[in-house]
Amino acid sequence: MDKPVYRVDEVAKLLGVSKDTVYELVRAGRIPHKRIGRRIAIPKVLFMEWLNTPDPWESYDVPRRREVRP
Repeated sequence: MDKPVYRVDEVAKLLGVSKDTVYELVRAGRIPHKRIGRRIAIPKVLFMEWLNTPDPWESYDVPRRREVRP
């Protein structure tokens, strides 16, 4: 049976980004999710709809917490 929701680490792997980036997207309300206590569940159907929008990253403007210094 296929799971109806993704975990943060699964979405990070699918998108090829870090878990921190997915947490930032969730925190900013940019990626569809549900909270179950402290757990973050990302419904597959809503995630796929978000991913198939013309530009899901267009609204991703969350500032980085720390800057990389040379």
